Amino acid sequence: MPETLEPIMHQMVAKHIFEPLRHSCDWQLHGIWADGTDAEQLAATNRDSTRDSTRMKHGLVYELNSNSRIKRGHGAQGYVWPHIPGGIPDVPCRLQDIYCHARSMRLDFGSCVLQVCSIIFYHIF
Repeated sequence: MPETLEPIMHQMVAKHIFEPLRHSCDWQLHGIWADGTDAEQLAATNRDSTRDSTRMKHGLVYELNSNSRIKRGHGAQGYVWPHIPGGIPDVPCRLQDIYCHARSMRLDFGSCVLQVCSIIFYHIF
């Protein structure tokens, strides 16, 4: 099944990058970005020209923040940005490990776990 193999391959690539650099990089989470669905892109064409709506209108990813209400998932959708009762703990989220789980990959940041279907690493200088 390709949908089972895809997260395994994403995990292998992510681990291939992560493992050799595990102790030499900070691996702190600096932000979460999302791409708009077709419906969100269409709705963005009718909105004001804020940075995020302009990016979404052109099919580009946009940065999420604690006010984001973007949901993803099949069936029972969940928020992309973690909504934690009482607010997000003021604890640095650093990547600890990467796990493959069913049809997705889980990124363990110690104080939180992010579940993703695919991942792209960017190096910020």
